[in-house]
Amino acid sequence: MTLTTPELDKQAALIKSGQPQVVEDFIDWLNANGYCISIKCTVEHDGYYCGVCQDTGISQAAVYDFESLMAEHFGIDRHKVEEERTELLRSIRA
Repeated sequence: MTLTTPELDKQAALIKSGQPQVVEDFIDWLNANGYCISIKCTVEHDGYYCGVCQDTGISQAAVYDFESLMAEHFGIDRHKVEEERTELLRSIRA
């Protein structure tokens, strides 16, 4: 039985391309220089005070789950990757 791992293959090719490293380097630079990545408030204000963002337009001050952001940006399904890894390990152990 041949095990296919399309999501792991996609992830491996992406890593080999070096693109994620460029993004990681930029995130590291942002952090080192006092910047952060934030999430914009999606609440309709309609002229009223917004308790979610206190009228700053930012609903979360900082995002720390960069791994999920990177996976989303590069189109990697982390759930499928984990499933493929688990299946790969099962096939090796069998």
